[in-house]
Amino acid sequence: MGSILSTVYSLQYTCPTMLAFLLGNQPVRIMSSTTSRKWSQLVPALAATIGAFGCGNVLAWPAPALEAIVDCTDCDISLTKEEGSWVAATAYIGCVCVGPFAGFLMPRLGKRWTMIILALPFIAGWLMIIFSVNAPMLYIGRLLTGLVVGDKA
Repeated sequence: MGSILSTVYSLQYTCPTMLAFLLGNQPVRIMSSTTSRKWSQLVPALAATIGAFGCGNVLAWPAPALEAIVDCTDCDISLTKEEGSWVAATAYIGCVCVGPFAGFLMPRLGKRWTMIILALPFIAGWLMIIFSVNAPMLYIGRLLTGLVVGDKA
């Protein structure tokens, strides 16, 4: 009950201010004008967005993509059904493996820097998936993207 009241209380003051800003009645200063302050907010926000976007994509990608890759006869990469099932499963191996690593980093670097650091394997993993020419490249790409999903879940 206390959290509901505090949310209602904060919305009572936040919503009219934002409404006035949107209607143009008064300027609201959302960020400070210094560049370093903006970057310290934008980079973690971008990393969090990449992580949230990545969770959905990593979990949903195998369904349409593997069907097209396995059934394709003139593609650059060809997979058997068994290799396709391994490609789908390797993301979940990455999910399991990232827990101790993220648990080690969070108390030392904080949640923001851990989130930023773990956005890098996500980008590298999708690049490996995009430019893959064989099944092992897909395995590694899916493993790297699974690391991000395991951290966000």
